[in-house]
Amino acid sequence: MDVTALFQFDRAVSAFFVSGRTPAGIWFFRGITLFGEWYGMAAVLALFALLLLRRRKPGQALWPLVSLSISYLLLTGIKNLVRRERPAFSRLVEAAGFSFPSQHAALSVLFYGWLAFLLLKQEPMWEKCRRAIWAGAILLPLLIGISRMYLNVHYCTDVLAGWALGGFLLWVSTALYTREEKRSPGKNKSAENE
Repeated sequence: MDVTALFQFDRAVSAFFVSGRTPAGIWFFRGITLFGEWYGMAAVLALFALLLLRRRKPGQALWPLVSLSISYLLLTGIKNLVRRERPAFSRLVEAAGFSFPSQHAALSVLFYGWLAFLLLKQEPMWEKCRRAIWAGAILLPLLIGISRMYLNVHYCTDVLAGWALGGFLLWVSTALYTREEKRSPGKNKSAENE
């Protein structure tokens, strides 16, 4: 597929979402996109940290925070290298910076994937909810990515690349966490009991 065909594909998907807007859809997707904003994730992380505090494992909340921070810088660097302009018509919200890749899509996959990963490492009671937890960790980033196209602040390929990069970053960061946990189990247990 050449670049011209990609641009035509992106414009066709944008036109599809813009032409299909409804008042209820606008309200819904404006709300969903907030879960991909830094303050939306910060609120969710604060609630998650409280849960970890009750379980005496507050240090685990640092892993998603550090992963998000490093990934944000990496994605910003990619945006500044590619320098793709955002869709120029019918935007429903303002968004700063360049378009490719979608940081909302990438960081939501990373963030909500991390929360599911850590939640399932907690006590066995969460194991019963494994499918529901992973379904939420997949559905929310999916809806956040769709919201970026519906609000017309990203092209489809921006979102697809964001999801792919977010999945890769989640895989790398959870693999590092798992390796560190196996390498120093005594250290992690003592940190969890503090």
